[in-house]
Amino acid sequence: MVIKRKLAAPKPSGGGIRRPLKAKNDFAAPPKHAVKKGGAFSKVAVEKKKAAVGQKPWNVIVPVGGKLTVYLLDEGEPFATYEHLNYGGTKTQRGRDLPCIQDGSEPCPICLQSGKEGTYVMYLTAIIPRETYTKKGDKSPTTRLYQKKLLQIKIKMANVWQRIYEEHGTFRGLVVELIRDGKLDPISGNEVRFVRKLPEAKIKQYATGFDVNDKDAKDYIIKAEVDKVFDYEKFFPSPDANTLSQMAGLGNVTAGMRLGEEDSDGWGTGDAESSGAWGEDG
Repeated sequence: MVIKRKLAAPKPSGGGIRRPLKAKNDFAAPPKHAVKKGGAFSKVAVEKKKAAVGQKPWNVIVPVGGKLTVYLLDEGEPFATYEHLNYGGTKTQRGRDLPCIQDGSEPCPICLQSGKEGTYVMYLTAIIPRETYTKKGDKSPTTRLYQKKLLQIKIKMANVWQRIYEEHGTFRGLVVELIRDGKLDPISGNEVRFVRKLPEAKIKQYATGFDVNDKDAKDYIIKAEVDKVFDYEKFFPSPDANTLSQMAGLGNVTAGMRLGEEDSDGWGTGDAESSGAWGEDG
C-alpha cells in the first residue's frame, strides 16, 4: 500500500518575510515653476484690486433741493479711509474713486503725481426703504425698495454725525432724514434730522421682504442682506504703491517722482459731485 504524504507549502524567499510590492509613483506632483515677472499671472492681483474698486456699492445721493429718508446699520463709529475722489475727472465726465495710501508705509503714487493728498472720508451702511426717481429719457418714475447703499460723510459734515453718535451711542436702527439744499452741498445732504429708532427685530423683519409683494424685488432684498453692514475691507482695499500706481494708469512707481509733479497725461483730481457721477442711479 502506497502512503501519500501532503507536501508542505514552500516557504517564501527572503527569510520567510513577506514584503509589500512597491508601486511606481506615476502621480507624483511635478516640480513647481516660477511665475514670470510681468507675465499674465503676475497681473492677477492688480486686476483683483481693480475689480474690488469697480464693484464698490452705490453712494446715497440726495436730490438737490430734496429729502431722503434712510435707516442705518452700523453699530459703532463709521468706517474711515482716504480716497482720491473723482480721479481723472473733468467738468463733463466723472472720474474714478481710488484708494489713497498716505497713512501707509509707502508714499502714495497718486499724491506724488497729482500734488494733492487724498480726501479723508467716512462711510455708513444705509438702507433706503423707498426711493422714487425718473431716469433720464423715461416718462414714468421708477420706485425701488430697500436699496442698500454707502452713506458718504466728509469732514464738512463730521461734527453733525458725531453729535448723533454721541447722543445715541450707535447708528444701528437710526432712521434719519437727509436734506440737500444745493448742488455744491454734500451728496448725502447738508442737514440731518433724527426721526426715530428701529428695534432690532424690525430690522431683521425688513430683511425678509415681508412687506414686498413683487417676487424679484423680494429676492433682491433677501440676497442684499439689508440687515448687515457692508464688508468695507472688501470694497476699500489698501494696495501697495506699485499696485495703486498701476490702478491709476501711472505704470510702476518711479523713484524720481516728487510731490507736485505732473505727467504728460494731465490727469486731474478733485472730488466734485456732478450729475451722472459715480454712485448715482441711472
